[in-house]
Amino acid sequence: MTQPPKRKTKAHVYGTVTFNDPLAATIFDRRATDFNTGLRDKDLIKCGSIIGILYRKSAQDDAAATDALQELVKLIGSNQTRFDDTVAAIEEAFNDLPAEKRLPSRPGSGLSFDVTWNNKMFLAVLQILQDFDAARGKLVCLKDHNAIEHKQYAKLSKQLLTPLRSIIESVFSLAKQAN
Repeated sequence: MTQPPKRKTKAHVYGTVTFNDPLAATIFDRRATDFNTGLRDKDLIKCGSIIGILYRKSAQDDAAATDALQELVKLIGSNQTRFDDTVAAIEEAFNDLPAEKRLPSRPGSGLSFDVTWNNKMFLAVLQILQDFDAARGKLVCLKDHNAIEHKQYAKLSKQLLTPLRSIIESVFSLAKQAN
């Protein structure tokens, strides 16, 4: 006697997030665009799954999962500080632009995604990614209006992406250690 196929249940959707920058959209879901994020096959969707698993294991008194979550909290905090410093530098340069040049120079189509995790850690990383999307739009506007040189643009772009990349890479490495 054959078993009936299992039905795939649709995950509960807690909300929707929209990104105007294709790089931010690709960091959230690597299948969104063909932008190279440098994260290979890692994205925020997989991070959400891993963080959810770590939370469930921690609730079942798994010491390794609890330690991994505590390490992630520290890592997110330190990377948030580095990220905020870069965003402040971009904001300062952007505010020096005349008001008529502050409009987005490359308006994105806005890629929307469902958010299927509702834990504090995932939402904190998602907030960093949303801030990344906004800051990157301002950075591109600065570059398009020749308000910053290409070297400065490249430096700020890297400084903006590095903390986010570090968090995502760390989620994967800490999950391996917790198993």
